[in-house]
Amino acid sequence: NAVILQSMGPLFVPILALLIFRRLSDRYVWLGVLISFSGALLIVRPDQFGISLGEAFALLAALGGAAAALVIWSLGTTEPPGRQMFYFSLFALLLSTLTLPWVWQWPAADQMIQICIIAVFTIVGQFFYAKAFSVAPGDKVNTWIYMSLVFASIIGYVLWDEPIFPATVTGAVLVVIGAYLTTRPPSKSQSNSS
Repeated sequence: NAVILQSMGPLFVPILALLIFRRLSDRYVWLGVLISFSGALLIVRPDQFGISLGEAFALLAALGGAAAALVIWSLGTTEPPGRQMFYFSLFALLLSTLTLPWVWQWPAADQMIQICIIAVFTIVGQFFYAKAFSVAPGDKVNTWIYMSLVFASIIGYVLWDEPIFPATVTGAVLVVIGAYLTTRPPSKSQSNSS
């Protein structure tokens, strides 16, 4: 449930873009986001939703992620991805240190290797995320985030023998269709009319 609620970020991006930027996303963005989110629901197969504190925080994380996407979207037109990465890392580090006095434990050597691998993948992923926002509108780019659920299902199957159900495959297809819809090139009739 927390995963699916946290995955609502792409649903919030066109809503926040309308409220903050006064930018109305085209109908393909709205349709694509809804189709991809439906696919994400099929992949994750959430239980009944309650109103637990964890679910509330997951929803808040989705809203925060959507707000961060808007910031990256607005910076993408003026700032190069490297500079965005520097400021993102700096502020993330500063905010993360606020909790250190209460939760810090020094990682073991084998954990340090895992932390370094995660750090490298996070930095590379964040760079290309920022780069995507510099070449396409954020409401179109953000729907591709749902592909992480598709990849997680595949990796879970390959590494941990987690089952892939027909609903998982259907959900993955819906995620790809929805993401493609949001970023599909305009038809000739649309480009001629603009």
